[in-house]
Amino acid sequence: MDKDGIAFVELLIVISIIAILAVLTVPVIKANKLDGATRMIYSDLFLARMQAIAKGNNFRVIFNTEDGHTYDNHTYWIHNDKNSNSDIEAGEEYTPKDIHKDYKGVTFTVNSNATFNPTGTSNAGTITLKDQSGSEKKVIFSWTGRVRIE
Repeated sequence: MDKDGIAFVELLIVISIIAILAVLTVPVIKANKLDGATRMIYSDLFLARMQAIAKGNNFRVIFNTEDGHTYDNHTYWIHNDKNSNSDIEAGEEYTPKDIHKDYKGVTFTVNSNATFNPTGTSNAGTITLKDQSGSEKKVIFSWTGRVRIE
């Protein structure tokens, strides 16, 4: 019986291996969403600090309700506060950001909006990001202007 082809048992083994590999990659994909959203917010905070230094005025990253605007747990704004008065006024740019565009299911909570001034310093605060599985990461900004991920 010298026939070419695939035996049923061989086919089952290959399908089993593919299924095992698929199950092992799901947690990695979920972790990458949380990591990606964390890096996005970290980068935007770092960029706001650099812009404040370069342009010589305050830059704010607004995460919660303020100035009559309502924000949710996945969008935030970067505000070029040209006159450094903490109000969004005509002629001042503010850019909306939404982590759900690329990282669905990741949300954040904050204890303070970030305001970076021309010397590079800021107020202190923490942004806690969570995914649907309950995993979390934190982005912390300190009064020295340092931004870090924990």
